[in-house]
Amino acid sequence: METLKKLIEIYARQPADQVTGDPEFAELYAEHPKVDDPFHAQHQRVKKIKRRLEKEVGIQGSPHSQVKFALRYFHGLLGGTNDEDRICVGLTKLAYYPNWISEQKTYFDETCTRMRTKVDYFLSFTQRNRSGAGNPINGYHRHLIQVVGQLADPLMSVDNQFAKMLDNLLKRKFTGFFFPTTEGESNVVKKNLAERMSQSLVFIQLVQNEMFVKAYAGQPNFCHEEYLQAIAENKKVILLFADGEYRQDLLPDFDVLPDLDEWYEYVFERDALFMKSTQFAPDPATMQENHLRLKEKVMDKVEEFRVALWENAPADPD
Repeated sequence: METLKKLIEIYARQPADQVTGDPEFAELYAEHPKVDDPFHAQHQRVKKIKRRLEKEVGIQGSPHSQVKFALRYFHGLLGGTNDEDRICVGLTKLAYYPNWISEQKTYFDETCTRMRTKVDYFLSFTQRNRSGAGNPINGYHRHLIQVVGQLADPLMSVDNQFAKMLDNLLKRKFTGFFFPTTEGESNVVKKNLAERMSQSLVFIQLVQNEMFVKAYAGQPNFCHEEYLQAIAENKKVILLFADGEYRQDLLPDFDVLPDLDEWYEYVFERDALFMKSTQFAPDPATMQENHLRLKEKVMDKVEEFRVALWENAPADPD
């Protein structure tokens, strides 16, 4: 790690193409003569990242733009196994960070931490079903679940396969948290849900009438708890109504459990995406329209919220 620190310091103080003429680099290089020494692979990573920073961050005409492009590049390095994100932060903080105002430095530090620990979305849904065999939501969205979610015929499943379909779609591009279990989680699982919620960027909730009905009075309502936490933590929110057309098929307010009336009002007052039924046949026009709605109102929105992490970098002073 000490060698990596030295390499970052050397590359941060000069253009990447001039490093070979640096006496400190020549001395460091001479200490590692073997071609299979890990130092050389480490050196190549630092050089590559510094060149990319010069190309994307160094050319920017303002500190504001430097913060944006540094965070954008940092996000792209996350998930690597060879300290790529750490190298990027180290080079950025030595080469560009000193010229930023305090608000920009704070935003960079906090956003890097947030990016490292976050997942893109938290998917909230219910498994409640009073109908008996099967799950009505699976019948209503039968062919959409199969085509978009690449799942088996869900008609007889008691699980919420519509939620599984959405998670399958989202995880093709994003990282997220989806916990397909039944009601009645242990305190350990509840703690895990709360932690993953805190790490998430976007709160996606599949709204169903079963969430609000009085039949479950006195029973834990984890969707409600997840909603409360999302609002308290000021999450970006996407609602998808899954029981038909919104608001036409939404439970009337007089049938809502009184303890949940504020949550219901929140749902009622916001825009919510809904899908046309694909219960009886996979009509191509309907399938295409539903797929487009999912792309524009869910996939594109999650991407928009993700991009905002660097686009919202503090402006330069006047």
